[in-house]
Amino acid sequence: ILDNPGQIADHMTDAFGTDLNRLRAVSPTCNACAPNARAFLLLHSHRHGDVRQAVEFVAALEAAGTDAVLHVFEGQGFEGHIQILLRLGDPVYPATTIMDEWLETKVPVN
Repeated sequence: ILDNPGQIADHMTDAFGTDLNRLRAVSPTCNACAPNARAFLLLHSHRHGDVRQAVEFVAALEAAGTDAVLHVFEGQGFEGHIQILLRLGDPVYPATTIMDEWLETKVPVN
């Protein structure tokens, strides 16, 4: 959080403070050790600092034995994340195809 300045970081430090031990305690990357969900799909937009953090999160999950994959899409900053949220499910949006294919391989159908 502290190495990613901006509005999101401000909100996070407002919520959790700046104490490094507390920030590590709420960090997904610092808590990626097993046991985890058996697989993670991360859909991300371009954003200063956050792509690096997502890559580090995937690496931590994989080090813990968890299957994890990251896809980065067009869009900048917070608006890029909102675009993913608004367009996910639209069959012409590339993230939808990636999500559907991932779900077919990772989620058993009853």
